Amino acid sequence: MQIHQDTAKPWHMLVLEAEAKLNAHLDESLESYLVFMLMRHLRDASLVRNTLALAFLEGLHKQGSARALAMQCVGDQCLLYAGFFQEQARRRHVGVDYFVNIGRSAYGQLPEAPFDALSAHFVLLMDVLAQIRAMDGSRQMHMLDLQELWEQTDSHFAANTLREGGVVPIKITTCH
Repeated sequence: MQIHQDTAKPWHMLVLEAEAKLNAHLDESLESYLVFMLMRHLRDASLVRNTLALAFLEGLHKQGSARALAMQCVGDQCLLYAGFFQEQARRRHVGVDYFVNIGRSAYGQLPEAPFDALSAHFVLLMDVLAQIRAMDGSRQMHMLDLQELWEQTDSHFAANTLREGGVVPIKITTCH
């Protein structure tokens, strides 16, 4: 499938705008990956039907390029859930960190250098997607969900949004 530069430009502009609002910077390879991942997956109707932990385990049992493709797909889906569809975590009775941990692990299974960067910068990529979603203005996260996201992942997006709402993010620790 050939993707034309004109098709990618609006996505790239959204990514750049989100980075600016977050006061964050992705390198060119991460920006490109994010743009093309968005173009590949956002019309994927099967996205909401997947059980990601099962897909991850099934992918681990594959070999060669089939394994790489399965791990990339799991990583991409986790990134989309964590960044755009955080409410899916609540519906599935898990925290957003579930998607972050599986996504990081999936990308970490891939031997190529770009995937190491995706694993290492997963939360930043998630934050860029969450900022894009917030720029739409139609779906706002609840303050408790933002607090949980910040506690679980150190999300800059969650911390900034909490501060904008007049809440100082504080990590809650429990005594055992």
